[in-house]
Amino acid sequence: SNESIEPELEINKAKSFLSSNYDSAIYYAKKSLSTEKENKDKYYSRYILGSAYLRKKDYSSAASNFLIANELIPKEKEYEQAKANILANLGLIAKSSLAYEHAIEYYNEALQTVSTEEKAGVLYNLGNVY
Repeated sequence: SNESIEPELEINKAKSFLSSNYDSAIYYAKKSLSTEKENKDKYYSRYILGSAYLRKKDYSSAASNFLIANELIPKEKEYEQAKANILANLGLIAKSSLAYEHAIEYYNEALQTVSTEEKAGVLYNLGNVY
């Protein structure tokens, strides 16, 4: 049915605006959330919202959306990198808010989530906290 395609469409629009128009990205990501029934990609809408708010330097809105994304993200292995990105963004927000202990916790959790070849990027960010 048309119903299941719609959120997909909105989320793609949101994603396309993420690099240029943060408010539009936020608008479409929110719209996708309102149409989603049991879409397992709901975490992705939250991830886009978090990313857009982060770019707008609205750290509390970014953090709350990334935290929800982290709760909703499926546990399967193919989502590990996305989960690590969410945690790394939470680390970045904590660091920007001068909450260094939290930043270190998030980066450490991100490290435990990713495969060996992805660890370098997380370690780099962790190094920047010190």
